[in-house]
Amino acid sequence: MKVKLAVVAGIALLGLAGCGERPVDGTVTHKQYSAAYTYFTHPCVSYDAKGSCRMYGIQPNYMPASYQVCVRGVDKNGEAAEGCWEVPPHEYAQWHEGDHYSARTR
Repeated sequence: MKVKLAVVAGIALLGLAGCGERPVDGTVTHKQYSAAYTYFTHPCVSYDAKGSCRMYGIQPNYMPASYQVCVRGVDKNGEAAEGCWEVPPHEYAQWHEGDHYSARTR
């Protein structure tokens, strides 16, 4: 269940990050950390003469940790903008909710 929730949360954040321009100036509204995890899929590794799967394997899929910062403010054109994007761990540690964010001074 935790894996499904992490995937859904990641998709929701990607959807938010993809809307409009990224803010260049604003306020950090929240931060999102997702721990690294591994999930398993079961691909077919052997087929019979009719093309039906005879044997399934186990394939581990590693998802690295994700550090995201979310900002509400204005974009480079002065329009209202809001978005979340992935940042390196050291940058994630620098930002706190309520901090003023400016891409111009980063």
